[in-house]
Amino acid sequence: MFYCFACDVGARNIIGLYQLHSRKSQRETVKELAKIIGITIKETAYEKGQIKKYQNNKEYLKEDLNTLFPATSKWINRYQRHLYLSFFNREGEESITSEHHQYKGQNVFFASYRYIAKELKKVNMQSVQNTMILLNLLGFIERVPESEIPKRLKERAEEEKQLLRNVFEEQGEKGKRRAKAVRLINFYIVNDWKKQADNIEEKAQMLLDKSFSITTHHNKIAIEKLFGKKTANQIFPDQRIVPTRFDAIAERIKQMINTNIKKDGFAIAEDVIRREIRYRGIKLKLKEKEDILKRAVLLDKEYQVERTWSKKKKEIVGYTRRKPKTIHILKKYN
Repeated sequence: MFYCFACDVGARNIIGLYQLHSRKSQRETVKELAKIIGITIKETAYEKGQIKKYQNNKEYLKEDLNTLFPATSKWINRYQRHLYLSFFNREGEESITSEHHQYKGQNVFFASYRYIAKELKKVNMQSVQNTMILLNLLGFIERVPESEIPKRLKERAEEEKQLLRNVFEEQGEKGKRRAKAVRLINFYIVNDWKKQADNIEEKAQMLLDKSFSITTHHNKIAIEKLFGKKTANQIFPDQRIVPTRFDAIAERIKQMINTNIKKDGFAIAEDVIRREIRYRGIKLKLKEKEDILKRAVLLDKEYQVERTWSKKKKEIVGYTRRKPKTIHILKKYN
């Protein structure tokens, strides 16, 4: 082992030292060291297939994404999300081991949100989580269900989880609550983006058409409304479900919108939200209604939202104010 306090750099073994010196990937480093000492490394058909996949992904990012897939590039170029894709492609490539450590034919590896944030120098953890949800939705990566995690990898993750719980439990009552909330670290697979490019583009365009916002819809309720239960459970593999209360109120709001549409041909979101809505005798707060409208009604296939309307157009729909502002108009698709 070695560590340089001046450079804040260290490595656990000669492989790590050589990798720092050569600035190559772990796989390339091992190959070079093996060649130096006369060891022949044989790659299986599975390993060769995985290596080819990661090479395809590099070509996709460099050559195809911005030229052939406009909808996808709109999502990926925002906030430098291509850095996340490069990170996952690199991590996946360096984590190729035995074909026994695979899911859906792809090699499995783990990465916590904190590790991702550290490697990409991100300080906003919510932004990291939102990006991970988006990349899952589009199909670039896929989170491995706990039941499908290879045994050896899962055992190692369980050990890490228990160590973290032990640290929290020594921090008093608050720490004990945090210890109970600790979950198993996330495991992922990386798909072949060249092969999946058309499917990814189709999903990206659908998100744009739906006015999807990852900052608003980064939750299981919104994902289930848009993609269905199967996708929601894959991205959020836990026991949480969409409460019946939410669906009941969402249905009530949709009925109110329908009434306005039949009467005037349109409905104004703000007017709907400000109407009195009760659930089991309890009057809903404005924030609750806004939340349900954004998560459920906006994502319903029958409606779209037009955000910026001119003053003249507002007057046509009968919505005038001394201080005109951006309004949300709900209407059926033509």
